[in-house]
Amino acid sequence: MVTKYSSADFVVKTVVNHDDTSPVTLCAVVDGCCVVDVVVEVTETWNDGAKAFTVGDATDPDGFAEDLAANLGTTGYYNLDHDTWGAYLWHLAGSHQLTKVYATPTNIIATFNVWFM
Repeated sequence: MVTKYSSADFVVKTVVNHDDTSPVTLCAVVDGCCVVDVVVEVTETWNDGAKAFTVGDATDPDGFAEDLAANLGTTGYYNLDHDTWGAYLWHLAGSHQLTKVYATPTNIIATFNVWFM
């Protein structure tokens, strides 16, 4: 038996500001949702030396994007290469891309530390 949930693909865009309280919920996915990619766009540089930024969920806070702190000082798109993909998207041992499928509703979160003096 094959159950078709939806043929629709969708993109969620959420703004995270340096003064937000971490973690920030980026979106809430429903059961059966598949996450195939996470791209981070830096539109305003975060130039603090102690910065950190990951994307995942409560079980694995960097499951989609490992620490992207080094990229927060330059605007652009990041997490495009498997070198920064988290365990939900990249199977290092087998060297192939993964898809994260959620069996229950879950919040996708960004976790970060940024301090400005």
